Amino acid sequence: MQIEIFNLKGQLVRSYKPGSQAAGKHSVVFDGLDNNGQSVASGVYLYRLQANERTLQRKMILMK
Repeated sequence: MQIEIFNLKGQLVRSYKPGSQAAGKHSVVFDGLDNNGQSVASGVYLYRLQANERTLQRKMILMK
């Protein structure tokens, strides 16, 4: 499994790679930091979840 968060310019902001997990409900908390540990601005972001052969893309709002 892999989760990537992008800004609206398409730039990668954060990536999570928790690896293989058992089937079921899981959660990941986006703490508002980029991959370098810097705080990102409030606003609209896009995330992409890839698991096995499936890919899901959605919008999300970060409010601080």
